[in-house]
Amino acid sequence: MLLVLALVIMAPDPESLVIDAGTDLYPAEALAQKLEGDVPVKLSVAADGALRCFAPGGGAMALLKRASCELIAARDIFPPRMEQGKLVPADYAVVVRWKLATSNRQFGGAVPVGRANWIRYSDYPPIAKHQMLTGRVRITYDITAQGRPENCRIDRTNTTQALAGEMCPLFVQRAVFLPALAPDGKPRATSGWFNLDWCWIDSPRCGQPDTGE
Repeated sequence: MLLVLALVIMAPDPESLVIDAGTDLYPAEALAQKLEGDVPVKLSVAADGALRCFAPGGGAMALLKRASCELIAARDIFPPRMEQGKLVPADYAVVVRWKLATSNRQFGGAVPVGRANWIRYSDYPPIAKHQMLTGRVRITYDITAQGRPENCRIDRTNTTQALAGEMCPLFVQRAVFLPALAPDGKPRATSGWFNLDWCWIDSPRCGQPDTGE
């Protein structure tokens, strides 16, 4: 996972390590209080992989701060760094985004990391832009117990191969998840789906990851 996280960290968007926590992950008390917001989290990973999580402060968001660290620790994908052939400690800064309207059902229990950077408007193929091609592409894929997508395939599309053919390579390269958990609390493999509307003009709803049907 070292390479995967390095790719995400180097993404140009400062929100590349936003973790979208779905409603099904909410603590019951926080759900009852309808708490929402971003929780900044600092992670320290020792050379042996031991993880320490810090979400400073208490206040009204204390419930979600605690839940944020529990979410990450249970599905840990953050590795130490490699320097001169040796593993050394690493620090990460992430944001866990809690929104009552967020549903991660399309990811089969996995939790998306850096979803806004998976597919970007800049990925629009030049030939498709020249021809003003538009359309929706839906892909399906498997997600490993390490949080990586594989076996990506186009499920259906109403556009041309010039657009649809770009989806799976980009998704497999960039998408990262906190893996789904089995009943025993251990990471498990799962599967999911993903929609994208390609538009030849740059607008807020075009070229952005879809969050549901």
